[in-house]
Formats: sequence, C-alpha cells, structure tokens
Amino acid sequence: MAIIKKGGILNSKLDDLTSLIEVYRTPSKPKSPRTHRERVFINNDGEAVFVCPKCQKAMTMNVAIYKDIDEPVKITHWCSCGCSYTPLLERRRFHRKNVRLPGACILAREKAKRPMTVRDISRGGLKLELKESVSAKVGDKLLVMFRLDDSPKTVIQKKATIRNINGAFIGVEFYFGEADSKAEKAIVLQTFTAKI
Repeated sequence: MAIIKKGGILNSKLDDLTSLIEVYRTPSKPKSPRTHRERVFINNDGEAVFVCPKCQKAMTMNVAIYKDIDEPVKITHWCSCGCSYTPLLERRRFHRKNVRLPGACILAREKAKRPMTVRDISRGGLKLELKESVSAKVGDKLLVMFRLDDSPKTVIQKKATIRNINGAFIGVEFYFGEADSKAEKAIVLQTFTAKI
C-alpha cells in the first residue's frame, strides 16, 4: 500500500522544528515510528491535541485539512523529547447538539463535586464548561451528572475520559462499556430533536 507523505508543520505558528507531522493513509505497518494505540480527536475548530506517551507533553495542532478525508488517517508525531508515535486521527462519529444544561462533575483525581454546564452533547460525549479552574489533564477520568431538557427530564450519570481542554471548556468521551440503554436512548433523542 502506498504511503502518502504530506510532511511539514501543520500549524504555521509553530516554531518548534522538532515537532513534525507526516500523514499516512491507512498504512499496514508504519516503518520508523512506534505505533501508539491512542486516538487523537479533531475538535470543531479543526484542532487535535497530541499527548506524548513518554513525557506527557501536550501539543495542540491545526489538522483541519484532514477533517473531511473519508478513510482512516494515522499521523506520526515527533515530540521535542525525542519520542515518536502514530495515533489514529479521529473525526466526529456522532451528531452534536448545542445545549445549555446545568450539572456537576467529579474528577477522579480530586473527588470533589464541581458545578458545570453542558454546552454540547452527542451519543459519544459532550463539551462541558467549568465555572472554576481545575488541574485536569487529557486522559483524566471523571463522572458527569446532569438532566436532559426532554419532557421526563432524564437524569444522565456517565463515566467519561477527558479528550481535550480549551480554557474553561472540556471535551469528554463517554465510556461505551456502560449498560445504560435508557440514558443512551434519551441522549440520542436529545441530539436529534430541536427545541420548539
């Protein structure tokens, strides 16, 4: 299978020449870099956060040019610490709906309940806004609790993983192993029903 290299720096603001990106379209076996099983998610602004598996340094890069490619894309990222890894670039799998739902979350590392507002929601996750700053990192686990604005005011309580952080806004992905079909069904209905 042919490897298409689109080398270079994706973010023109980037001065760090040690962080380069090559894009591979579905390579069977990347040759030089170590394959990393993690995925990086493209947010609504066309950016993705790469977290080095060795030093945990996070770098946000503009990858909007790959957002509409229909096939899997693997990106090789070289960190300034010398580590290289190849995560899968993940586009949105589920429709998102803008909402404004009050709720609370508990970060696993802090165990303190914090007020939050759900700003958008999909079957796979949500974007929340925190009123106060927290020492959260990409990959941290948390529990989110809120009510949908449907007629039964369905209570949602889900475990999630932080996928990106942008100031007070945190993007999280729900655990898919949880068996809560009632809550999942309510979320699906919520995302496809417009408020009148």
